[in-house]
Amino acid sequence: MGNHLSQMIGQFLGRRQNAWGGPQSQSSSAKPSILQQQFLQPVGTVNNADNMQLNYIFCGSGSVEQLMPERLNLTVMMLNRGEQWRALNERLGSCTQSGGDGRLLVVVRGTPKDKPDLFAYRCGIIDLKKFDTDTGWQFMGPLEWPSGSSDLNALIATIRPNLGINGSCSLLSFNDRVKDLGKSICFSHSIDEPEISKAGEALVYRWLEYFATEWPRPPAGRLVVAFLCIRATAEAGSPEPDLHTRIAEKYTSNNCPIFVLPPLGLIKRHEVLTWTSVVRENLGEECAAGVMLDAEDIFDRINEWRFDDLSKRLRPIIGGTIHPHSQLNAHRE
Repeated sequence: MGNHLSQMIGQFLGRRQNAWGGPQSQSSSAKPSILQQQFLQPVGTVNNADNMQLNYIFCGSGSVEQLMPERLNLTVMMLNRGEQWRALNERLGSCTQSGGDGRLLVVVRGTPKDKPDLFAYRCGIIDLKKFDTDTGWQFMGPLEWPSGSSDLNALIATIRPNLGINGSCSLLSFNDRVKDLGKSICFSHSIDEPEISKAGEALVYRWLEYFATEWPRPPAGRLVVAFLCIRATAEAGSPEPDLHTRIAEKYTSNNCPIFVLPPLGLIKRHEVLTWTSVVRENLGEECAAGVMLDAEDIFDRINEWRFDDLSKRLRPIIGGTIHPHSQLNAHRE
């Protein structure tokens, strides 16, 4: 399964170039990832397995595994997150204006079924492209959070190999290297809030503070966009302030490069109604024709869906493997 998945993503994204335009070199100290993916060189600490799990669906009795086409996977990714994308789009616009900072660390929260890491992945490979059409983007993929560590250097170590910086170096040396990026870059880290320790939370705040005050501004016209994806089990708005809320209360200035998005939540009827136009804009007319679904059928009895639940029902329909009514009737609740 891993080889097929690696080939599919590699074919879509192609062999990646580093931020200075040259091919990546393999770090001798890099740990192998779960998937040896062609588009991430060196592999380093990249861990994409969780984010790629939706590339497989089960058909019929559930005993047959089918790999879905690349553009079908991208189509499902484009399920509208209008509130979050509009806010991010506006903030990125200000980053690219004359005198803009050029740095943005985006904090996005959701339950595992909301797929906050998939939202970051979609932005990295599709949505952010329009903000630097000059030299293009280097999407470094989801990077592994150094679980259990409170050391900022452990976090920086997940970024260095993907920028072609081999071996250890001080933060000062790292800052000197990233001053002269030839391309805009994007990467993400994900944390599971219920499992994060006090040391881990301390690292979260150290990372935010470092990015806000010490990460160098990129050259004019370049952007550095990082995502911190918080997977939480509790619903947003619970009585006890969560990590996302505490971060939002700490970083309130519009001039600060830390940007906290509204929490991801349910996919609602109107977001599916606008889905076709979102797909058409980003993936083209041919792909949009494949998502001309009857939203009244999809939301016949349930008016709000979790992203994961809805995507599982939509994939076979878009792929033409199951008739919409058969799929929906089989999963009515």
